[in-house]
Amino acid sequence: MLKKLKKIHVILLIVMILLTTVSCAAAQTDELQTEEMQTMNSSDAFLTELSEKTGSIEQYTDYKTDDYQSISLEGSSISVSGIGATVAGDTITITKAGTYVISGTLKEGQIIVNSDEDENVRLVLN
Repeated sequence: MLKKLKKIHVILLIVMILLTTVSCAAAQTDELQTEEMQTMNSSDAFLTELSEKTGSIEQYTDYKTDDYQSISLEGSSISVSGIGATVAGDTITITKAGTYVISGTLKEGQIIVNSDEDENVRLVLN
């Protein structure tokens, strides 16, 4: 009789452990689904905001038909023709709206676009 009680206790213990494990797994699944929904909602919000901001951007046309500024890169040398961009050492900073045609190769340096948020800056890598 004592052996049967021990067996029943062991079986009940195993059942309780299994139920606890299943319950924890279900809670973890719910938590993951909630995180996925929050990620999707924040992604949707980001895409909506991006769409609103880019809605006012003019569609690109052939840069050769418009006025454009030229940026030439040669090794460690940078030269700019036109307005709206300045060179300081190995860094080009673009501060005005417009089209900038960049050609050549720069061994090491940076191109920084620091214009007003509502200005359209187009970079053409040539």
